[in-house]
Amino acid sequence: MKFILNKDSRLRGWTDSLANLECYPSRSLFELTPKECLCLMKCDGEREMDTETFQAELKKFLEAGVISETEGAKRLPEQEYQFYPNRKIRSMNIAITGSCDFRCRHCFNAADDGPRGVTPKTEDLLRLIKELSECGVAQIWLNGGEPLLNKDFLKITQAIKDHGMIFSHLISNTYHLTPEIVDELLRQGHKPMVYVSFDGVGSHEWLRQVPGSEQRTLERMAMLKEKGFYVLAHQCVWKDSLPNVWPTVYKLQELGVDKLRITSVEPSVRWKEGTKDQTISYREWLDFSIDFLKHWYQEKIDMSLDIWGFWQHSRGSDQVRIVPDLFQDHEKEYRIPSCSDGYNRPFIDCDGRIMICQGLSGITKVYNMDWGNVYTDDLHELLRDSRLMDSFKQTVGKMKDEQEACRACEWRDHCNFGCRPEALTQGNGLFGIDQRMCIFYKEGYYDRYKEIMAEYGLKQ
Repeated sequence: MKFILNKDSRLRGWTDSLANLECYPSRSLFELTPKECLCLMKCDGEREMDTETFQAELKKFLEAGVISETEGAKRLPEQEYQFYPNRKIRSMNIAITGSCDFRCRHCFNAADDGPRGVTPKTEDLLRLIKELSECGVAQIWLNGGEPLLNKDFLKITQAIKDHGMIFSHLISNTYHLTPEIVDELLRQGHKPMVYVSFDGVGSHEWLRQVPGSEQRTLERMAMLKEKGFYVLAHQCVWKDSLPNVWPTVYKLQELGVDKLRITSVEPSVRWKEGTKDQTISYREWLDFSIDFLKHWYQEKIDMSLDIWGFWQHSRGSDQVRIVPDLFQDHEKEYRIPSCSDGYNRPFIDCDGRIMICQGLSGITKVYNMDWGNVYTDDLHELLRDSRLMDSFKQTVGKMKDEQEACRACEWRDHCNFGCRPEALTQGNGLFGIDQRMCIFYKEGYYDRYKEIMAEYGLKQ
């Protein structure tokens, strides 16, 4: 008998994951055992299959619709096993410009703060997208600055489509997002999650310092929902904006926004210089989060929720992730990288510097950190043998072992060691302690979160 892969199946491998089945157009990936991979490699439509040797594998893949019996059909060239000479990275976050025309009080990209203003040449961005495809990257996030200020935004998104990749996320203030741009994205076959910066009813313009931006952002979110996009609103909060949080939640729910991500303003250098008295301390923010969560579930808010760094809950699910809690995976802590988000989705800054995550983009130069540049260095090497890849070898377990206080801490098996940019800005080094975690566990906030879960029938 002869078998053949269905037309949407591809065989792929990377230096750290040699045998995988990739399914188009979703680009979903499934790891294979060596025997499963060998079986699928033999399903070329031409060779007689040893059905006895591969009995279990053939049954599995026939039932899953991965293969079918055939007479005379040939496998497509793009379905042949392809090896990418780099680590398996499936998603990349790219700043396609450093320019922004907002004057946000907390942002190093602000238009009135001597902005970086670098916009890569379109030809370099198009080459980068091609090279990312050649590294097996499947998903692209577009970021900035404000990415819509790149005049060739739609040419870039078309290139993503042309290379068979998925434009999965757009991070934008949406001020320049017109219906025509949205319609063209749909024509190209894109429907990214739109990650909208919106800082609250009655608060947005104070932070962003652009008159009319609050109403315009609300209109853009409504337009996106009308056109069927998933919308995530990211709200920054400071002391004077706390009373506006709940009016904002209700307004976002009214618009049909899918998810709220809420966080206190990070005390950047720019923020400290101009508005230090508005900073919410870690303890104040955690106290606020307790009351906020109780109110959220009492009101039965119909949105997904992400209290950045602490709580994640998808709408309609009874499963919650308390983000700092590693207890269910603590036996794997020597395999969990220093930054799991960065490990899965590194960030490329507007000048081409590659780094663990976007949170480091404003401070890496200050700390003289250099992980390479995608516009001047070989991309395969950057994603295989590089300082960036070495940084991921520093695991949560190793970092805890290097801290005397962590070795003896009663919360060691729970703590995920926190955020790397947070630890760095606290003065503890990139691989040092994120002190928010110490407060969270040692001062009872974790226990209070668990009480909220129990009260509202939620579970981890």
